[in-house]
Amino acid sequence: LKKYPFIVVKGESGIGKTTFLKKVGIEAFDVDEKFIVGDTHMPVFLEIPRKQPDQIDFREMIKKEFEICGFPECDDFTDSALKKGKLLILIDNLDYLPIKNQRQVLEKLDQFSDSYNSNRFILACQDSMATQILDKYHDIHLVGFGSNQIRLYIQNIEKQGYQKNNLKTDYVRQAYALALS
Repeated sequence: LKKYPFIVVKGESGIGKTTFLKKVGIEAFDVDEKFIVGDTHMPVFLEIPRKQPDQIDFREMIKKEFEICGFPECDDFTDSALKKGKLLILIDNLDYLPIKNQRQVLEKLDQFSDSYNSNRFILACQDSMATQILDKYHDIHLVGFGSNQIRLYIQNIEKQGYQKNNLKTDYVRQAYALALS
């Protein structure tokens, strides 16, 4: 995220894009890890509602998430965090929008990320969604394991002496890394 502050994660339906976004958000809170954004960006997970483009307000969605979490004066906090570039904005379900509305929402998102470009943005959508309008965003493609990759992965875990129900976090991270490569 330091090299690419604007990312689109693409992949087939069910490949793990939402899980990946949530994992990144959780890791951003892990003080010991600091593997992605350290303690400088607070993650905010947004699911795009199936609404008309003119009804989608990213700032308002972020504010609502802070309200849900019980932040005092969340309106001022949201403005301050956005202006100071303190947020890791994780956006899911872009491809759930009707196709006729996708371009408008992407344009709106592009303008929003231009206005608050010190923040980090990770979006998730299916491969089939046209995201070319987001020219500053870097595409990452999640790919699934084939049966040979799964077999080798399990063999590697067994060689290290880990049983199925006692997997170490490192192996889970390796699976994500393999999926990204």
